[in-house]
Amino acid sequence: MSETQSDPPVWSPLGFKREHLLNNLVTIAALVFWGRVLMYAVNQKAPRAKYAAVFLGTALLVYVLHELHQLDSDKRLERLGLWLCAVVGVSVPAYVWLNYQVLETTRVGYALQHEYVIGGVFAIVVLYLTYRAFGAAFAGVVVLSILYAYFGNRVGGLLGHSGIAAEQIINLLTMEFDGFFGSITQIVAAWVALFLLYAGLMRGYGAFDLIMRVSFKTAKYLRSGVAQSAVISSLIVGSINGAQTANAAMTGSFTIPLMQESGMKGESAGGIEAVASSGGQIMPPVMGAAAFVMASLISGIGYVDVLIAGIIPALVFYISVAVGVHYMSIKQLPEGGIDIESRIEDLDDGFHPVIEFVRFGVPFAVLLYTLGIARYTVIYSALLTCATMVLTGAGIPLALSFVGDDMAPVATFKDAVNNTVSGFKFGAITMAPIAIIIAAVNGIVDLLNATGLPGKLSLALVGLAGGVLLLTSIFAMIVCLVLGLGMRRWPLTPSLHC
Repeated sequence: MSETQSDPPVWSPLGFKREHLLNNLVTIAALVFWGRVLMYAVNQKAPRAKYAAVFLGTALLVYVLHELHQLDSDKRLERLGLWLCAVVGVSVPAYVWLNYQVLETTRVGYALQHEYVIGGVFAIVVLYLTYRAFGAAFAGVVVLSILYAYFGNRVGGLLGHSGIAAEQIINLLTMEFDGFFGSITQIVAAWVALFLLYAGLMRGYGAFDLIMRVSFKTAKYLRSGVAQSAVISSLIVGSINGAQTANAAMTGSFTIPLMQESGMKGESAGGIEAVASSGGQIMPPVMGAAAFVMASLISGIGYVDVLIAGIIPALVFYISVAVGVHYMSIKQLPEGGIDIESRIEDLDDGFHPVIEFVRFGVPFAVLLYTLGIARYTVIYSALLTCATMVLTGAGIPLALSFVGDDMAPVATFKDAVNNTVSGFKFGAITMAPIAIIIAAVNGIVDLLNATGLPGKLSLALVGLAGGVLLLTSIFAMIVCLVLGLGMRRWPLTPSLHC
């Protein structure tokens, strides 16, 4: 999505129908996407690698349809390109799904000629959608990793390798169950996706307004309270969705204009929201995909152990952010500030605080119990949490509609259905770009593994540190910081412009 908006086009009846149709297509695609995710969570019959292919394909479809819905109607060439991306993004994963047995067991290490062609086209589509969703910086990293894999024989010293043929690169990225459909994509598809559904359902049922009300009420007691609302809301939302982009989209649309109206500079407001939203990736219990990846890679360490180890650094991060935000914001915020009460009144009143606590507190308690105490599997815990969220989010208002003075169970039921569908839709729209970036990351990781670079780099770091664990950790941290430059981008939507 572009960061600047052109003048709105003059809508014809045909254009209105087109936008309405695209909106419905996004909703249908989102329901299909979550239907397949829930089906896998319930029976888990398909091999995870095979499931990852259909997961990525439907996620690409949701993303492209949403982009088409947001795109101005006069950009016909761009629309045509996106439709082609939709066709390729669905058909190639479908081909991989249908030919899973042959690709996984018989044709390992090579592909047929037409598979190289469709695989190469699919790689271009993923690269373009990565650029569209996350900018040129990350897409450039993907391109550089592909070039490094291909021209490795021309690189000398520690970084050199024998080079990988173009056909083998395409095969690795698309037709083998590494690359775009590799282990990280599989982890996100099986474990992380359901948490994004949970976050979407929370938003659909009004938890976002509740979080903002809590943040605004807390803001009344601090001089920097307006800015701290961004920190508090991002901490709460980030602990559930675990994605900085989704976190920023959910909270930034309120907090950035609020900080600007209070007298803060636009760049300061955007910076505060960006930093606070980034913490969602390290805040338990979801932590993006990091907790699941670490738990799957480290032998003898369970998911709960990762959460316990991660909660202290996460709290230190948010406390540090809160302190920094306080001293920066009091220099810009006037004494009187703005009327927080009026902003609270702008939000949906919702139900009584006790009822709201039950609606949204019980599912979160189920999540903590199933993961931390009962130690169920991640998939089963997330599935129970989502089911509980639907039960309390839609069921409690429906039950109250039968006992209130103005009983309206039919209207309440319709609202509950609309809110549930809205939650599914928002969760899918949030999950789609994450699936794209995870696929790109998986491609980078597997390409670098094929070149042997990670092993060489690890041995070089250990040798440079002389075998001292502390120095090795420091050097590894520096390498991660350097390699991570440009990997993050603050994806400002039009509603978040400073």
